Amino acid sequence: MKIKVHTLKIDTNKILKQINRALKSKAIDLIYIVVIVTTLMIVDTLIFKRQFNFSKYFQITIATSISLTYFLSLIVDLVSNKIEQKIEDSLKLNYDFAELEKMYSGDKERFVTNTIINKRKSDLDKESFPVILEYFNLGNMRLSIIDEPNKHYQLPEFVEDNFRELFNSHKHSNIFNSLHIRLDNVVVKDNNVTMYTSRTTYYNSLVTNRAMDKEIEKNLTVRSMYEFDNRISKLEISKLSNHIGINGIVETKDKKFIFASRFGNVSIGKNTLGCSVGASLKAKYALNKDGRFDLNGLENGIINEIKDELFILKTSGAKRNYDFSISKNIVAIYRDLLEGGKPQLLFYIRCGLNSFDIKRLFESKKDSKSKEQKKLIRDGFELLFLDPDRIILEKDELVYEKQNGIKKRYKILPSVSASIVLVLRYKKYIEEKNNLQSM
Repeated sequence: MKIKVHTLKIDTNKILKQINRALKSKAIDLIYIVVIVTTLMIVDTLIFKRQFNFSKYFQITIATSISLTYFLSLIVDLVSNKIEQKIEDSLKLNYDFAELEKMYSGDKERFVTNTIINKRKSDLDKESFPVILEYFNLGNMRLSIIDEPNKHYQLPEFVEDNFRELFNSHKHSNIFNSLHIRLDNVVVKDNNVTMYTSRTTYYNSLVTNRAMDKEIEKNLTVRSMYEFDNRISKLEISKLSNHIGINGIVETKDKKFIFASRFGNVSIGKNTLGCSVGASLKAKYALNKDGRFDLNGLENGIINEIKDELFILKTSGAKRNYDFSISKNIVAIYRDLLEGGKPQLLFYIRCGLNSFDIKRLFESKKDSKSKEQKKLIRDGFELLFLDPDRIILEKDELVYEKQNGIKKRYKILPSVSASIVLVLRYKKYIEEKNNLQSM
């Protein structure tokens, strides 16, 4: 895999945001009338050569222009709605990833970075992503969970006061409320990792972490209120919902990484390329019968997401076609600055099925009309199987070099870039460790 410095490109999102802002201007109706009246006057006097009569013209033309304005406004609303749907993510989150890194420059030493050799020079070049690494597993993590099931997150006053506007920033997304597990703190001491958890809801996260940059007034956002410092707040004092997310990369038997093309109606990362699994840790899978979250619940939550998203839980027999253990398959814990430092658990597994078998299984079940499948809402509609050695990462894109030399570009989020880098780092470390032990 190569890392390439991001080149200058036209920011289509920025252009579309400016157009959308103009279409929603309070003066737009007046502009419609002026444009229509002027157009009618020019047609009437210059083309039809009629004598200009202001009083008569005013009565007839203004009435006509008002009617035309109404229909024109309907068309503009439709156009604006389509534009808004396309740029919804950038209206609620800052997609200028270089700006995010600059904003949180105090955390620079904790950014996920990838070091490469520049082919044109002898020095080293580092590419970083706006993702902060809390813990990297060296293959011997000892994880414990201290859970408070009766402790529930409360929205800060500013968010409560502007709940409706923040919530409406997701109007083009397919959303529903559910109970989630909040990460209150993570304490790392050598290889001992302790997670302190409580409860929150998905709606709480939608109006905090996932609407960080929605402008309530000029320069007034959730980020400017609660995460304005040059360092992201520690989890234990963060004012955000911070539900636990999980990202996972699955490697096939034929050594391909699985990626998912995401739908255009997900709450974040619309029409981008996501990890094999990218989801929240759902309480319905992770809590035991007493409503508590423990290590068994964490494993159960991850395994069920793999099943829901990829359908590779079992082979024809009763045994899973992959091995999973928390100590070996949890690669890292990191925080995504795009979402105000929302915590993510990253896992990596090797599957006993090859690309062809997984794709065939996915295609046969993704459009299933069974009651069980109808209840599931997946983020991905298509799976891609990419050779990691042919991947080039840029700030916001994954470039894949096919064997015929053709390059295919895919939009990705920083958390996906960080996941790829960390998994490759983990694979390299484990392989080197195993080689030393076999000598």
